[in-house]
Amino acid sequence: MRRIGIWILSALVAGVTAVYLNLETWQLYREQMDLMRQGVERLRQAERQKAELQEEKARLNTPVGMEEAARRNGYRKPGEEPLRTEP
Repeated sequence: MRRIGIWILSALVAGVTAVYLNLETWQLYREQMDLMRQGVERLRQAERQKAELQEEKARLNTPVGMEEAARRNGYRKPGEEPLRTEP
């Protein structure tokens, strides 16, 4: 009976020691997983932004888009009079 108690106590001590020695490893693992999740989220944001910019580029490469961009920069068609609004 005493031998079984010693084996159980030894197994318990070994288990506690293993957990204690691996705490830092698990903390590093959790930190790395958090960093990975943040990286994945940044990647998704960059992909969304890239898609938006590609859509804007495609729109600006159309005749209507080019005219809109030119008008935003103050260009007018020859002979065109700007509208004047009175307050």
